Amino acid sequence: MQVPPIVSLDTPLAPLTSWRIGGAAQYLVRPRNESDLVEAIEWARHNHLPVSPLGRGTNVLVSDGGVSGLVVLISDGPKQLQIERDSGTIRADAATPLPRIAVEAVAHSISGLETFVGIPGTVGGAVAMNAGTGGRSGPSISDVLVDCRVYDLSDGQIRTVSAAELRFGYRYSVVRHRPWIVLSATFRGSPDADTKALQASQKRILRRRRDTQPLRARTAGSVVLQPLDAQPAGWYLEQSGLKGYRLGGAEFSRRHANWIENTADAKASDVLALIQLAEKIVEERFGLSLEREVQLLPKDDR
Repeated sequence: MQVPPIVSLDTPLAPLTSWRIGGAAQYLVRPRNESDLVEAIEWARHNHLPVSPLGRGTNVLVSDGGVSGLVVLISDGPKQLQIERDSGTIRADAATPLPRIAVEAVAHSISGLETFVGIPGTVGGAVAMNAGTGGRSGPSISDVLVDCRVYDLSDGQIRTVSAAELRFGYRYSVVRHRPWIVLSATFRGSPDADTKALQASQKRILRRRRDTQPLRARTAGSVVLQPLDAQPAGWYLEQSGLKGYRLGGAEFSRRHANWIENTADAKASDVLALIQLAEKIVEERFGLSLEREVQLLPKDDR
C-alpha cells in the first residue's frame, strides 16, 4: 500500500510538544476526522508499523532520535462536545482540550469536572493516564468517566469500554498497556450545581497554578508521581538539592522542583539524565523509588 496523502514523512515533533524537544516522526498523520485516523492506522497495520498517539504534547518526552512508525496527532482531530444538562452527561472527542470540558460543564451548571480546568491535555490523554489534581487524594478522571470508545490496533475494531474495564489507578489506566487509541469519552457530573460558586473555584485553581508553577517556561508538567503515603514529590527533589540543578539546557525549575524547564536548547537526553539523576539521589538519600509521571516516546527509550 502506498503512503496515504494524509500521512507526512519525517516530520519534526519538537514543535508539537510543550517541551519543544525531540526528533522527527517517521510518519505523521493529522486526522481531520475519524475516517482519516482509521485510514492512516489501517495503512500502518498493513505495513506492520508501530502506531503512537500524541495529544497536545504535554506530559511526554520525545526521543532525540525521533519515533519510528506512525505518530497520530490526536489533538488535530475533531473536538465536538455533546452536553445533556439534565443528566449531567458530557460526550467529547479525544482531541477536545480538557480545560474546555471543565469550563463548559460549569457553564451548564454541572459539577464534578471543574477542577480539570488546570490540566492542559486532551480527553484522550486524560483518560489514558487518569489525569487529576491534588495528588493521590484529589479528584481524577475516573471519578466522572462513564465509558470511552477506543480503536483496537490488534484487530482494527472500534469498541466501547466501560470505566470499570479501564482498571483505573493513580495516574493509570489499562489504556497505557493496551494497543488502544481513545477516540471519545463520556463523562457524568452532578447537574443543577451552583454555577457562580464553580466559576469562583476555577478562578482560584488557575490563580494557584500561576502562582506556583512555571507556566511561561517550556515544560511538560510534573515529572514524577506523588509517592504513596509520603511527602509531595517536589519536597524530595528540593531536599536533595535538585531545585535549580541543570544539565545541558534542562533545569529543575526554581519555581517548582518537580518540573523540568527547557531553558535553552535542551535535548531529550538532558531531560532524561536529570530524571535518572533524581531517581538515583532520592533512592540513596531517602530509600524511596520515584515513579515517573512523564511518558517517554518511544516507550522503550529509558
